[in-house]
Amino acid sequence: DYLEVWRKESEKRRFMILAPSRDQPYSNEAFYDLVEEVLKRYPVNSKKRYLAGVSAGALVARWFLIARPAFWRGVVLIASPTGDPWTAEADVSRFPPVLFVHGEKDNQFPIQKIAGHVETLKGRGVRSELIREPEGGHEHRPAWNGEIFDWLEKNT
Repeated sequence: DYLEVWRKESEKRRFMILAPSRDQPYSNEAFYDLVEEVLKRYPVNSKKRYLAGVSAGALVARWFLIARPAFWRGVVLIASPTGDPWTAEADVSRFPPVLFVHGEKDNQFPIQKIAGHVETLKGRGVRSELIREPEGGHEHRPAWNGEIFDWLEKNT
């Protein structure tokens, strides 16, 4: 659903967006097989593999990150669920930099909990950052993409 939100900035910066359909069943293995196939078929810089997700997609992105952390150069979690203590429990020894983007008006997941995840990761040696969107709720807006892509290019 967020493919169109990413499209303009990704085309401008020459990023390829791979957005598997949420209507298809998937597993970690199937997802990674798909990414590997794309890397073989297209002229993609394989050293610049980023993972991103919005809301429930951020939860799925966390699963993919935990499954194969060294595969990714950077991870962006937008409007991420906050319920479990994954940042304290996961093996983060091979984590890439992690960016959280969160609306300060998110009524589903309080930004204070996201800030806690960022601090936990930092305390465990993971480069992580929080971009606070003052007018944002539980969403992802195209206006945020410049800042997100800048972060990826600068920190990974």
